[in-house]
Amino acid sequence: MTELQLKPKARRFRLYPEYKDSGVEWLGKIPVHWDIAPLKRRFRVVNGATPKSGEPDYWDGDIVWVTPDDLGSLSSPILGDSARKITHEGHLSCGTTLVPAGSLVLSTRAPIGHLAMTAVDFCTNQGCRSLLFRRPGSERFSYYQMTGAKRELQSWGQGSTFKELAKNKLEAIPLAEPPANEQRTIATFLDRETAKIDALVAKKERLIELLEEKRTALITYAVTKGLDPDVPMRDPSVESFGKVPSHWEVGSLVRWWQVIDCKHRTVPFLDEGVPVASIGEVHGLDLDLSHANRTSVEEYQQMIEGGRK
Repeated sequence: MTELQLKPKARRFRLYPEYKDSGVEWLGKIPVHWDIAPLKRRFRVVNGATPKSGEPDYWDGDIVWVTPDDLGSLSSPILGDSARKITHEGHLSCGTTLVPAGSLVLSTRAPIGHLAMTAVDFCTNQGCRSLLFRRPGSERFSYYQMTGAKRELQSWGQGSTFKELAKNKLEAIPLAEPPANEQRTIATFLDRETAKIDALVAKKERLIELLEEKRTALITYAVTKGLDPDVPMRDPSVESFGKVPSHWEVGSLVRWWQVIDCKHRTVPFLDEGVPVASIGEVHGLDLDLSHANRTSVEEYQQMIEGGRK
């Protein structure tokens, strides 16, 4: 499915009488009565920081301390907790700012664009920035707008090792400014429509779980009972198997396979030679060695001999 196909159909939305060019590439045309303003007009942007990791008095307190990982693991738009918390002393030690509940928090480093509305007072590490509303009433609309601006936020990131969205860049990002009543109407519409989509996703996820369970059960039955329902069965010596066809043998894996364990062995890598598989080369049932590291035949033989069981 292409990006064009994913866009909502125009007939679902009532057109405004007149539009104008916003002058902003990512926004395109907007209703003529909407304004354009930099992000800093709507939000006060607050940086985060991290207490010293080796100071036990700074950690395991009761202050929620948000990182990009916390945002990335969310299953809803609301953040109410964090994996790690800091103490009052930890908060004072590093200069991170305590932000009131009802603000937005955005990851601006590794990766850029994770977003949440907050249900508790919180602070963040330096991989996130907090967005404090300058005026109330636009919280839900702003959440949806910032979600829709994710690609634009990412495009403003800079850095060679990892991309980071600097505070001054974030503050300068242009946003559309509908009147307050339209912001509420748009947010209510999106609440309703995204809830429908979330419900469909949950149903699909449950269906996928059931199909995966069915697939596993089918495979397990076929390889432990066979395909003939009328074949004589017997109890094997392995209790977990249950009954098996009477003419089948049952034994440990090493009876038919040679197990080689090379996980604690290292070899020099070469431009050519025998491919050395790692977890990165495993894709479902396939093993793709086209980009695997390689080593010499001699190193390969030593590794195999040393890993035999």
